[in-house]
Amino acid sequence: MPHSPTYKVYFGTAGWEHPDWPGRFYPDDLPAEWRLAYYANLFSCAYLDFRSWCAVDAATLARWGGDTLDRFRFLLEAPPVAAEAKAAPALAGLGPKGLLAVDGRVQDGCGWEAGKLHWVEPDTDLRNAARDLQRLAAVPGAVFVISRSAKPARVEELRTLMDLLGL
Repeated sequence: MPHSPTYKVYFGTAGWEHPDWPGRFYPDDLPAEWRLAYYANLFSCAYLDFRSWCAVDAATLARWGGDTLDRFRFLLEAPPVAAEAKAAPALAGLGPKGLLAVDGRVQDGCGWEAGKLHWVEPDTDLRNAARDLQRLAAVPGAVFVISRSAKPARVEELRTLMDLLGL
């Protein structure tokens, strides 16, 4: 019986644009402007470091929101204290899909805790990853699991592991 994802546990990578993904993760003939939509059909979130989102204009943020499913979430790395004012417009542009990642916690646009952030390192043993994911799935609240690996094969292994665990 196929498992329907609960999205208590979200899975994604740091960004969706990586140099070795075209032709390996993304189909060769996929236009660059369709990559986010393709990514969002396979993953439930993406982590964006501050440099990746701080200079993005409102029209691009709105397009990102429109290119993704309602359940998809963008985790925006918290800005440095001197740039905190940049977070509000970015979060507003993404609406409920935009969340702020602060010290291992994920907050909504009002500062309420929306879940926990968990990084999976590129060299993490899959057995250990499975144990960690099962433990995280048992705690209250949402968990956002982000792979630091940009290698398509490794990301696919982690995505398959989550599917096998029913997460």
